[in-house]
Amino acid sequence: MPSTHEIMESLETLFARVSKEADLVYRSLKLPCAKHCSLCCEQLFPVSLVEAYSVSVHFAALDRTSRRELQKKAEKISEKLSEKNWNQYQAFNIDKKTLFEKRADFAHALHNTRISCPLLVKNLCSVYSDRPHDCRVHGCSFDATTHELVACEKFNDRIKNQPNFYKKLMDFNFLYSELLTLDRNLLTTLTQNTISEKTMYVTSLYIPILHDFTQRNWFEFFEKKFSATGKLRSARFSEVPQYHFIVDIHD
Repeated sequence: MPSTHEIMESLETLFARVSKEADLVYRSLKLPCAKHCSLCCEQLFPVSLVEAYSVSVHFAALDRTSRRELQKKAEKISEKLSEKNWNQYQAFNIDKKTLFEKRADFAHALHNTRISCPLLVKNLCSVYSDRPHDCRVHGCSFDATTHELVACEKFNDRIKNQPNFYKKLMDFNFLYSELLTLDRNLLTTLTQNTISEKTMYVTSLYIPILHDFTQRNWFEFFEKKFSATGKLRSARFSEVPQYHFIVDIHD
C-alpha cells in the first residue's frame, strides 16, 4: 500500500505531464492566455479525493494571512451552497456508466452556481502550481465523450475557425485513468482498505480549505456516508462490480 507522500509525488509527476501537453496545444493554436485572466476560474469545478488532498496540503503551507482570507471566502461559499440538496447527486450500488453520468450531473450543478473558485485572489490562483487536472486542460481541450469544446469563451471562434480544430486540441480526459488510479490508491491508504476501491469521492475546492485532509478521519467520514443509506457492508465487501458516488459539499 503506497504512502500518502508517494501518492502526492506521483500526482505531481502526472500534473507536470498534463501541463506540458497543454502548453504544446496553447503554442500550436497561438492562444494568448495571459496572467491575471481568470475567466476559467469564475466557476466551481469538481475535484477528486487525491486532488483535494493535495490542495489541502499546499493550502496549509500558505502564510496565515492568506489562509484566513481564503477561509473567509470558503465559509461564504459553504453557506451559499447549503441552500441546495447536494446529496441528491450521491448514488450507491450503480454501474460504471451511471457513475460517470452522476459525476457529469454534479459537475454541471457546480458550474451553474456561478460561484468563482475560492482560491482565486486578485485574478491569480493561490495554489497555481498544484491546481487540479481540469484547471490545467480547460481552455485547450476537447471532450470526445460529450463532443464539447472545453475552451475559454474568448478563443472559441479562433479555435473553431481552424480546420479540424478538435484534432489539434488535447483530450479533456488526458491521463485521467492514471489520475483515477492515484485516487483509488489514496482512498485505500486513508481508509486502510476498509472502503471499496469502486467508491468515487468528489468535492469542490472550498472543502480542502475548510478541512485539513491530512488530519481528517476518513474512515469515519465514509462510514457516516454509507451508514446513512445502509450501504456500508456492500461498500466494503461487495462481490459484484458495484460503484458508489460520494459527494462532499456541505457538512
